[in-house]
Amino acid sequence: MTVEKNQFDEGVNRVSSLLALYDSLQIEGSARTSKEKRPTDILRAALVLLHSAEEDYFRNILIHWYPIKADSKALSEVSLAGSDGRTSKYSFDRFASFSGKTVDEVISESVREHFSRMSFNSYKDIDSRLKKIGLSLGAYKRQAEIDALIQRRHKVVHEVDLMQDESSGKSRTRPIKSAQVRIWMECSMGLVQTIDEQVSAWEKQETQPPEESSVGIDETVCAGEEPNGV
Repeated sequence: MTVEKNQFDEGVNRVSSLLALYDSLQIEGSARTSKEKRPTDILRAALVLLHSAEEDYFRNILIHWYPIKADSKALSEVSLAGSDGRTSKYSFDRFASFSGKTVDEVISESVREHFSRMSFNSYKDIDSRLKKIGLSLGAYKRQAEIDALIQRRHKVVHEVDLMQDESSGKSRTRPIKSAQVRIWMECSMGLVQTIDEQVSAWEKQETQPPEESSVGIDETVCAGEEPNGV
């Protein structure tokens, strides 16, 4: 398991805590007055937090591995740190702020800045960006649920999760259920697991010690004996 996965799991635990809080309020629901705040807003908060944990994982994976795994074409899409997202040509004075840093340090800094402000608005976004570092999501089969999770999160964040009631002409909140949020949480966990298994294999390759090579020395010499014919 990677450091990035551990951080994602902490986010999922926070989502689970919100779902548990919602369940406990449902049990106490008979004592709640109509003027009190809707407990379903807890589910909306859980949904937003889940998507945030997911995006944070994707960004951290890209920040870590893009300098290592991305090819020159993919790297050309990353703007130089401090250039406000522009990928045009740079004059020499632009590099003065990087004096004393190695090329690798400048690349890592630029990649971090580039992906730190990135969001993922669809499953296609996730897939296309991860492919640039050699990650495959072919084994994952719940793309539609991930898209539904992202779309609903946008409704909550940008539209206060309101919809038009055709009968009254007034706005009302969209219904949301704990069971659906749990399904989205399971889908998100499955997607992250698919990615993390591949990344964990990369990490093992990086930490694996190099194989000892045989130099073909006569064992009799190593034992202190002179080779035959001397």
